[in-house]
Amino acid sequence: MSVSSTARKCFMKIYKTYYQSDIGLIEIAGDEKELRSVDFVETSEAPSSEVPTHLQECFRQVEEYFQGKRRAFQLPLRLEGTDFQKKVWQELMKIPFGKTTSYGEVAKAIGNEKAVRAVGQANHNNPISTSSPATGSLAATEVWSATAGVCTGRNGS
Repeated sequence: MSVSSTARKCFMKIYKTYYQSDIGLIEIAGDEKELRSVDFVETSEAPSSEVPTHLQECFRQVEEYFQGKRRAFQLPLRLEGTDFQKKVWQELMKIPFGKTTSYGEVAKAIGNEKAVRAVGQANHNNPISTSSPATGSLAATEVWSATAGVCTGRNGS
């Protein structure tokens, strides 16, 4: 009997740990092998009693990032989404720390310049909001600060 990938996901244990940054609580979640999400949350659940080594490493890298000691992340990622979303997320990870871009620029870079809104939606659904410095690439009227997904304002304000 074959088990579908959807069924396997239902039985996969997800581990969680939390990092309290100056700008909010960050949940770091993953399975036994890979990081699955890094995102801001309002409240935390009870952290996993055992946290896999790669999630501990992610915690350390996030901490270094907020201390100004790190600009890039080196983590085993498991991004789950549509092929289009994955293409957008991969493109977002290419944007250097401290640089800005727009949804339109990302759409052009992935070869689909009319997909501006779809790029925005894919960005909204990105499960790795803090470990990709440019995951907050925004509509052309907004300003992006590559400080863990923080929008600093509209039209440069």
